[in-house]
Amino acid sequence: SKAFKYELLIKRILEYSLKLEPTREIHYRDQVKLNYIELNQRVRKLANVLNDLGADGGKTIAVLDFDSHRY
Repeated sequence: SKAFKYELLIKRILEYSLKLEPTREIHYRDQVKLNYIELNQRVRKLANVLNDLGADGGKTIAVLDFDSHRY
């Protein structure tokens, strides 16, 4: 049996957050403030750009940034 009911993927975490509290604000230092709806829009925009560049399903894309809202 699996430990979780769903895979721990960004899209699954976003789906869950959007379902529970879509307007809850996320704060990064004093620099950025956005809610889960806005975060979801940013992630989907990035996914579309990556898809347009040829990174379609089945490819692994990784971005690492130390303690930042940028990814």
